[in-house]
Amino acid sequence: MDLSGFSKTSCQKIRTKSRIFPITHVRRESSSLLNLNEMEKSYLKKETLFEIVKQGVSNREAAVLYGVDVNRTGMARCPFHPDKHPSLYVAEDHYHCYGCGEHGDVIDFTAKLFGISGKSAARKLARDFGLNPDPPPAVILPFPKTPEMEQRDLEQKCIRALKGRVDALNEWHRRCAPKKPEEDYDPRFTQSCHELPTAQHLLDTLLTGGEAERDKVVELLMQDGRLFRREAA
Repeated sequence: MDLSGFSKTSCQKIRTKSRIFPITHVRRESSSLLNLNEMEKSYLKKETLFEIVKQGVSNREAAVLYGVDVNRTGMARCPFHPDKHPSLYVAEDHYHCYGCGEHGDVIDFTAKLFGISGKSAARKLARDFGLNPDPPPAVILPFPKTPEMEQRDLEQKCIRALKGRVDALNEWHRRCAPKKPEEDYDPRFTQSCHELPTAQHLLDTLLTGGEAERDKVVELLMQDGRLFRREAA
């Protein structure tokens, strides 16, 4: 997407009528013109950011990223009021709730969802979607997560820990294996023989199993806790 162009609105310039100033007022009027120039730059920067966000992020993309479950018809449960049945319609360029009447574009949606100003919402969207070519200071805001999103985060945590454990066990199995039949077994080799099949099975389940199977593995690993103690060590 070409972000170098500005919209017609953002390219409008503030014009001042030419006047003749007395010499005693030149310094003061020059200062006023400088302030006006700064206001113009600020105005154009804000308008440019808003246009980039609106052109680069659809309402549906933002809703999905921020935890709103939008179905195939574009309907979702409204996050702005207690909604038992989907009453929020999320289009590409706007949203509208038939229950509470909330309506607006992607910036309005983000501002309402996080309880922030429109400018902060535009900055957040630009940062989260990597759109702003000149990013302003980061706006640190809480990210609302659904239980499903939190479960997937735990799943990814378990996958990372299991991959590390499987790699370590494979390394022990290869490096610590006895070179001769009469040699005593290295404890690490013995441990790898016992743990590796189970660890590999759990990892395969998390990577390829169904949702119910993955949830059981996550619950088992979180209850046991030893895997994450090893990872921290």
